[in-house]
Amino acid sequence: MSSITGSSSTKSSPWFDFLFDNAYNVDASEAEASIRRKYPLLLHDKEKIVLAFKDRGGKGRDKEYFTTHRILLKDGKGIGSKRKNYRSITYKSIQAYSCQTAGYLTDDDCEINIWSGDGGKCSIDFSKSNVDVFQIYQFLNCKISWARMQGTPDFVDPTPPRPAKKQTKVGNIIDWLGDNAKQISAPEIEQKFKTEFPILLDDEKVEIAFKSGRDTKTFTNKRVLFVDVKGLTGKKIEFLTVLYSSIHAFSVQTAGPFVDRDMELRIYTNMIGELYKLKQDFRHGKANLWAIQKVLSNHVLGEDKDPLPDVDRFEGHVDSPGGLFGLMTGLRFDQRPIDATVIDRVLHVDPPILQGSEHVEMAFQGHRDITLFTTKRVVTIDKKGLIGKRIEYLSIPWEKFVAFGIRTAGFMIDFDTEVDLYTELGFYAGEAGSDDSPPIPPRPEESCLELDFNKNCVDLFKLKYYLSRRIIDINKLERGAPVPMESLTGAMPDPKGFERLFQWLGSDQRELDPAELDLEFHTNTKILLDDEKILMAFKAGRDVSLFTNLRVMIIDVQGLVGCKIEYTSIPMRSIKSYSVESAGMWDRDCELNLYTRNRWHVAKIDMDFRQGKCDIMQIQRLLSAFIVGRHTDSKVVFGPKNYANHERKFVGWNSLAAGFF
Repeated sequence: MSSITGSSSTKSSPWFDFLFDNAYNVDASEAEASIRRKYPLLLHDKEKIVLAFKDRGGKGRDKEYFTTHRILLKDGKGIGSKRKNYRSITYKSIQAYSCQTAGYLTDDDCEINIWSGDGGKCSIDFSKSNVDVFQIYQFLNCKISWARMQGTPDFVDPTPPRPAKKQTKVGNIIDWLGDNAKQISAPEIEQKFKTEFPILLDDEKVEIAFKSGRDTKTFTNKRVLFVDVKGLTGKKIEFLTVLYSSIHAFSVQTAGPFVDRDMELRIYTNMIGELYKLKQDFRHGKANLWAIQKVLSNHVLGEDKDPLPDVDRFEGHVDSPGGLFGLMTGLRFDQRPIDATVIDRVLHVDPPILQGSEHVEMAFQGHRDITLFTTKRVVTIDKKGLIGKRIEYLSIPWEKFVAFGIRTAGFMIDFDTEVDLYTELGFYAGEAGSDDSPPIPPRPEESCLELDFNKNCVDLFKLKYYLSRRIIDINKLERGAPVPMESLTGAMPDPKGFERLFQWLGSDQRELDPAELDLEFHTNTKILLDDEKILMAFKAGRDVSLFTNLRVMIIDVQGLVGCKIEYTSIPMRSIKSYSVESAGMWDRDCELNLYTRNRWHVAKIDMDFRQGKCDIMQIQRLLSAFIVGRHTDSKVVFGPKNYANHERKFVGWNSLAAGFF
């Protein structure tokens, strides 16, 4: 790749680069030849090294290679560097990346930062006189898998609102102190980032742009670009790219009354750390908040979806006035259905929250707040302050939910049913207490959206069936390897005596015949999808675990009378890893652990199974077919179950001693 204009021409000292571990550019073809000679299996046959660098001013033992397939980082360890660690970062796993120019005087290095999947942040320092970071940045631009816009986009007007109106000096000071951004010309910023700072691609278009102080925030048709000017002289500049595919939720917040003069944007990613929550305030009257909302909706919400035909939208419904009974049952606080058609008409116009191709399917209102289930996302409308003028609109696309659960109301005075929608976002871990302050408990924050509904107004099982269709989304589901659609467990007699006591104490599950449950959950209590079938069923005490061809469902019966029942659904696509453990010599139960993409309560699911009452390897085979397998694989065959084959046999003292030593 040819050199790109824009790097600093000031030469740095070689000893400075050696001391501060700054990498130098080395010949890529020679580096590739050396690797193929020393480690012939490290590179693929058709893999080529395009850019190569060596640390400590070209004198170090660590190297960085940018190949046609990945970023390959060599880390020499130990005396003599005999032990080497090669870390690979695939381009498709990159969620964000940035380049940072060198600063003034002694700040003599430039930097590339890469955030990828669960790998966290990777930073590489380069010599400013030997390496052009814009060349590396453009190379990454060409290798990144940009998300393709799906669905019908809404038109976004990039013209700044009221450009001729001048701001007062007091207003300028307040906006500077609050870091409030104003909208600027999109064509001008596009020209700047293609010539003066070669950051954008040739076919990339700036859709909307903002400036706060010296910094800019730019939304293009491929990414969100944050430009942070640092230091007193402003010579050190960081250009941060966040891919739209990394954005899992976003919210816009209107300005409040009186002195609350700023609007707000929050972007939530699934990257834990400094890039988890990106926040920007906007100057009231100098930025089009709904244009920002439209840009993010166009790129994050995905493809158009038809409204589900049998969903009750409560058209023409008149809300209850409440009264004494309403206060007793929590009717004014627990959410209740409202007319979705009215909300749909309003939010297409004022404020224009919804896309033109988007429709509200369900709408619920609590005391002041509103929750919307649309064809593309879940929207929560949170009115803040005494008069409710400051309103936050939080959007989470259906594709970003990884699990969901419903909890029925309990006995007598428990009037609310609960819905938990689990995401891949972060949570607040809490803080340990001290002598002067009590501990702060953890909070789910955006990792779990907790909604309370009035049990007298909302049919919870219809709501669960709706959530199953939207979150599991059969049309986009990768089915895994084909399996026989027949029951894989059978009914077993109820345990008695001490066996029943041990099973209750250990929550050990035994097999059930899934046929009766499959019929019930497709007819009277319709919560399974039409082409969904229960393949395995297990019971421990009052609780039941189901394995279908689409999800794992856990039914937890709570309370003394068992009126409160929690149904938790984990789609197979949300399980990122799993483990099974057979029974031990004195350990009576087998164990299954499911690890999901959620970070809150369903991050890890533990299940115990009674030894001799289930075949744990059959469960492992079923999960492997759905999670690891592909639809092109041959049909999975389940042999006869062997309940005793996975027990650990008794061993003699000699074998036991050999195991210890």
